[in-house]
Amino acid sequence: MLKNMIDAYNRAEREAAGREKREAEPLPHILRHTACTRLAESGIDPKTLQYIMGHSSIAVTMDIYNHV
Repeated sequence: MLKNMIDAYNRAEREAAGREKREAEPLPHILRHTACTRLAESGIDPKTLQYIMGHSSIAVTMDIYNHV
């Protein structure tokens, strides 16, 4: 879900930049990490967070965001 939102924004930004003849300013990957961290801090179920983030394994989600 987050990836789709970021991809949609970045696609629109690239199109606008092309029309305006300027460099595109895509959303950085760090926003994905911020969103995941905030969701973890809010107490979301880890398996739900795994699904939202699109991680193939709960270990990926927990290894990266376990400190929260």
